[in-house]
Amino acid sequence: MLSHTERLKTDAAAQKANGDAYYALAQSVGFDYDRLLSDPRAKRLVEQGQRLFAKANPWETVGAQIAAAVFVIGSYLLAREVQVSQPKRQAARETARERALEVGSANARPTVHR
Repeated sequence: MLSHTERLKTDAAAQKANGDAYYALAQSVGFDYDRLLSDPRAKRLVEQGQRLFAKANPWETVGAQIAAAVFVIGSYLLAREVQVSQPKRQAARETARERALEVGSANARPTVHR
């Protein structure tokens, strides 16, 4: 875990250096992005930034983010089931039971006691 943290620190420092270089280049052309996009150094810096980003975000990080998303979505669905769907089904069962009792009592024959 510690080596992973050190690697992330190194990668973050490289990302910052690349971003600073891109910013300096943009500043040197007065933030004129038409001129900047025609400069091959800008293209190289953008591509380098993309590579650094991919390197700094390995699959285990992406996997952990996916697992977290699944957990959050699952928690939401469970909470919704408990707070909304379950009470609605219970109320529907109670209503059906009450109606059945009403129908049953209306169809019941009077008991004759002898």
